[in-house]
Amino acid sequence: MLPLPHIFQINLPLSWHICLPAATWLVYLADHYIDSRQHANIITERHLFIKQHAKGIERLMLMLGMICLFAGTKWFDMRLFITGLTIGLFCLVYLWLAWYKEKQTGWFYNKELFVAITYTSGLFMMPGLHVWPNKDWLMLYCLFGGVVFQNLLMNAIIEIDEDTGFSWVRVLGKKQSVKLFWLLGAFIITFQIACILSFPLSASIKLVKVLVIMACTHLLLFYLAPALKQNEVYRKLGELIFWMPLLYFIL
Repeated sequence: MLPLPHIFQINLPLSWHICLPAATWLVYLADHYIDSRQHANIITERHLFIKQHAKGIERLMLMLGMICLFAGTKWFDMRLFITGLTIGLFCLVYLWLAWYKEKQTGWFYNKELFVAITYTSGLFMMPGLHVWPNKDWLMLYCLFGGVVFQNLLMNAIIEIDEDTGFSWVRVLGKKQSVKLFWLLGAFIITFQIACILSFPLSASIKLVKVLVIMACTHLLLFYLAPALKQNEVYRKLGELIFWMPLLYFIL
């Protein structure tokens, strides 16, 4: 989310630019690594890849952890430390809920929503500590979080037959989850358009417009998903959607 420092006119330390992608990659790998160890019957392409290259993945996770530690200490910033500590606690709660209490908490623990909040908070928390309270920050946080939830819900629905790990989509059932996905997409886009009309001169509106494009692209991707299942093309395209915030500097 490189537009955030520009929108809020703040200078973030080099450690933010290094630790953010490294930590995100580390958590992503750790999640799938543990998943592939805990659920041997998961047959998705990415889980099979991680299982086949377990030793290399372990070394990569160690390297990413060392990069975060080095950058975080060399360019130390208290706000980054608070962000890392908070998101780290989020991740620990996520792991506990997902793997140890899934049967007891199934209806109360929405895995996709929890991951979306964790991911969005990791991106937005440090800029938020600089500018809070700020209505634009809160608006962007909610809108981006909705788009992340949309992405995770889409993947969980498409992979319901292959991914046997815990998922709220599995608790709800595919039919109800599909309805939720389309309703969520319609709500997000309506909310985004309302923000554009309500605050046309806000510095953040260009990014809101990009988020509209991201939300619409998810709907299109979900519609085309049956033709994109081979080699998980839908997932790769879904991940590319999160490069779209760079359009902020073009629009």
